[in-house]
Amino acid sequence: MKSAKLPNKVKNVLGDKVLSSSSRKEAIELLQGGDGSFPKARSILNTIVGLEASRVLSVDEHVLFLLSCELSGRSLPGYATLDSEHIGQIHELLAKIKSYSDDPSQRRPLNFLMLAAPGAGKSHFIRCVASKLGTQKTGAVTFNMVGLQRHEDLIPPLDAARNLKVEDRIPLLFLDEFDSEAGNFPLLLPLLWDGELTVGQHDLKLGKVVIVLAGSDPTLPGTIEYARSLRREPPPQSSSHHPKLVDLLSRINGGVLRIPNLSDESQASNRQADKVCIAARLLRQRFGSALKRAPLALLKFTGKTEFRYGVRSMAHLIDLIPYKKGVSDLPLADLKLPLGDAQELKSSSLAYHLVSEDQALGAVNLWEECIRTEAEIMIGSQTLDRFSGAADPFLADFVVRRLADECSEIVVAKKTQPGKGRNRK
Repeated sequence: MKSAKLPNKVKNVLGDKVLSSSSRKEAIELLQGGDGSFPKARSILNTIVGLEASRVLSVDEHVLFLLSCELSGRSLPGYATLDSEHIGQIHELLAKIKSYSDDPSQRRPLNFLMLAAPGAGKSHFIRCVASKLGTQKTGAVTFNMVGLQRHEDLIPPLDAARNLKVEDRIPLLFLDEFDSEAGNFPLLLPLLWDGELTVGQHDLKLGKVVIVLAGSDPTLPGTIEYARSLRREPPPQSSSHHPKLVDLLSRINGGVLRIPNLSDESQASNRQADKVCIAARLLRQRFGSALKRAPLALLKFTGKTEFRYGVRSMAHLIDLIPYKKGVSDLPLADLKLPLGDAQELKSSSLAYHLVSEDQALGAVNLWEECIRTEAEIMIGSQTLDRFSGAADPFLADFVVRRLADECSEIVVAKKTQPGKGRNRK
C-alpha cells in the first residue's frame, strides 16, 4: 500500500522526502504506543511549546505533535493524559471493575476513593470510564454530595442506579465531594458494605455496584496514611477527622485513585504536556472534528498558565472564543480573548479562572509573549480520526506517511503565503 501522491506544489517546496527517517521512526513508536512512548510524547510537546516565536514548524513537528496528543487519549478515550503513573492507575481501575463485573460470586460493592482537586474533571473521568467499559455492561450515575440537604436527597441517584440493575448493567455510582460534610460519613457506611441504604420508609438495595467516592480535602491523604499505620488509637479528633472516617476508609476495597493536579509545580513538565493535550481536545469538542489547525500561541498559553479550577477553567477559556460552525482553521486573530490589558482581563469572567504571582498583569504579559508565535499547529487529522492507534507495523508506516502528506499541505501554505500581522487579542 502506498502513500497518497503529493501535489507538485508540495514537492516543489518540500522535496520528495517529506518526513525524516528519525521522525518516521519516532512517529511509528508513538502510534504503536509502547512503554516508552508516553515520556517521549511529553518531551515532544514540551519542546514544541518551548520553540522560539520566529520558528516555522516543519512537517516532522506537526506529525509528532499530532501523534503525541492522540496518544494522550489512548488509555481512556475522551480523557487526556500522558502521566505514566496516572495511566497505570487507569488501567488498574478498568481491570478491577471488569474482573468484578465478570465474577458472579461478588455480591458486595466494589469501592474506590478518588482524590482530586475541584475542577479536575472528575465527573467527565467517570463517564469516560463507563464508556470504555461498554455502555451495555455499565452505566454511570453521578451525585454531588454538596447538595445533600437531607438523607432523602440520595434517593434519586440510588433509584437511577437500581434502574441500571434492572437493565442488567452494573451501576457506576459516583459520589462527588463526599467529604464536604463529615456528618454524612455514617450514612454511607451501609451503602459501602452491603450496597443497601434505608432512608425513612425507603429500603434501597443495590447489591453488586461500583462506588467511587471523590474527595478534595487536602488532609484526606494524611488520614488515609494514618488509618493504614495499624495503630490502635484512633486518629486525633479535628474538623477533618470524623470518628467514622477510618471506618469508611476501611470499606475502600478497590483502591485509591489520584487525578494529578494540573498546577503541581513538582511535576511542571508533565502538567504542561497534559494541559496542551487537554486544550487541543477541548478545542475540537467545541468547534467540531472539522477543526484541524489552531494557533500554537494558544496552546503555549494554556500549557504555561496556572488555572484556578483545572480543566473546568481551561474549558471556560476555550468557551470564550467566538464560535464558528464547521471551521477547519482557527486563526489567532479570531480568538478575541479578554487579554488585551490588565483592566480588560479583570473585567471579564476569565479573571476568576487564572492564577498568576503578578496577578492580571502577569497573565497579560504571558499572553503577549505567547502571541509572538504566529505559527499554527495541526490538532486534528482525517488520517488519525480513521486510523487511531494502528499497532500493525505495516499499517503504522502507512498511517504515518498519510499523516505526513496531510501535514505537508499546511507547511506549504505557510511557506508560500505572504506574512500576516498578528492580532494582540
